[in-house]
Amino acid sequence: MPDFPNLFIVGAPKCGTTSLHSILNLHPEIGMSEPKELNFFSSEDLANQNLYYNDFKVSTFENYMKCFLLNADFNYVGESSVSYFSYPNAHKKIYRHNKNSRIIVLLRNPIKRAYSHYLMDKRLGYVKLDFLEIFNNPEKYPSYYYQYFVLSQYYHPLASLKTIFNKNLYVQLLDGGDSMSTIAEKIVSWLGLKNYNKEINIDEFKENVFFLTKSKIISSMYQIFWFRNTIKKIVPTPLQKYLLGSLSGEKPKLENEVQETLLEFFINDVNQTEKLIGQDLTSWKSL
Repeated sequence: MPDFPNLFIVGAPKCGTTSLHSILNLHPEIGMSEPKELNFFSSEDLANQNLYYNDFKVSTFENYMKCFLLNADFNYVGESSVSYFSYPNAHKKIYRHNKNSRIIVLLRNPIKRAYSHYLMDKRLGYVKLDFLEIFNNPEKYPSYYYQYFVLSQYYHPLASLKTIFNKNLYVQLLDGGDSMSTIAEKIVSWLGLKNYNKEINIDEFKENVFFLTKSKIISSMYQIFWFRNTIKKIVPTPLQKYLLGSLSGEKPKLENEVQETLLEFFINDVNQTEKLIGQDLTSWKSL
């Protein structure tokens, strides 16, 4: 039996990791953690950086292993802490734990990722500032700037992961038109496993979809951590999505002028990333 866990979805944030985590967990030879994000290998980095999220962190290996259901049929046991993506120390710790670990990274257009992250934080009540104001004032708003704009620069984290894990690193773009079920099937093949023995209902796993309620009362309640968690536990997922969808307003759009500014900001990193991963990122280079 291999040293578990041996499968890590490390990011990037707001790139479909929750859906992929759930779909991989359906495979009979893969067991994914509960909860999804354990932040064990990044717990010290997160504590030192002192960001505004109240992240769940597992600080001891004993408690870490309690988050996994081990089964004799499993060839892979994994977790999906997106905080690992940006911390080279976490990459090294995962390698020391198991040098044969398989690492999965999902990527999307950096402008879309940054704005999606901002909208999530706005929905959860973490930020009330204008998106462009944060971009123009990194020293004034370092935590927000890090979450939206630093985490959307993929080259350096990927270079670290590629140096350490080499062929055990799998990078998947979300902009190629593949459904998440197709992406999961490709990853299962890369892992050397047989394909799913039952059809995947992808609609069941569209997690973290956009929601920005028009009701100030509901918005205020949803920003309370314990309230959100309670709703997730007692209300069936389909009903949650129906209620949130029926109460949600239209998703805000990013102005073209702002997109042009961000494109100029990200273009060098996009070019470096394209060369590093050997995949065509042409669609990221224009609006």
